[in-house]
Formats: sequence, structure tokens, C-alpha cells
Amino acid sequence: MIDAVLEYVTPPSVLTQPPASVAELAAYAKTGEWTARRYGFVRGAGIWWYRLVGLPYTVWCRYGEWIAQRPGRAITVLLLIKLLASTTAGEWVVEHLIVPAGRIAVWLFL
Repeated sequence: MIDAVLEYVTPPSVLTQPPASVAELAAYAKTGEWTARRYGFVRGAGIWWYRLVGLPYTVWCRYGEWIAQRPGRAITVLLLIKLLASTTAGEWVVEHLIVPAGRIAVWLFL
């Protein structure tokens, strides 16, 4: 039992193991061995957690990762944000969405 818990809480090696695809994560929520095979409360809670937290966060992080991997992508995105911030509607988006998201990201990683 301790081995199963240690395997569950040990993160993968980011240098040697590719991340699971979104489809693999969905399949794990629905049929993974982390709880009973039958559809019960715990399985349902896990599926809803995946839908409401796991999937959006994974997609957000994967796109952020994709942007950050190349300077050309990052510069393009930053220039688009700057251009967007120069418009009236964009000012609201930057002030109410991008800045809070950036603050949360900084708070999480510092």
C-alpha cells in the first residue's frame, strides 16, 4: 500500500517522461485504477475535478509552455497584448484578466 501511495505522489521526470495527453488524462479520470471501477461518488468527483480544474489548467499551461518555448512566439504574444492594451476594450481585458492571471502565476511560482 505504501508503494502505491509513493508511486501516486511521486512526480514524473520532466526531462525523460513526456506529459500525458488531454485524452489520456480524461481516460484516467473515467477508468483509472485510482478508485473502484464502478461509477461511484469518488469516481464522479474525480471526473468533475478533471472537467472543472484539471482540463482548463492543463490546457492553459500547455499553451503557456508552447508560447514560452520560442522567443518568436513569446515576443509576438507580448506585442499582441501591448497592442490590445492600447484599445479601450483591450485595456479592460488587460486590467481585469491578464494582470490578475499574471499575479496569480507569480504568486504560485515564487
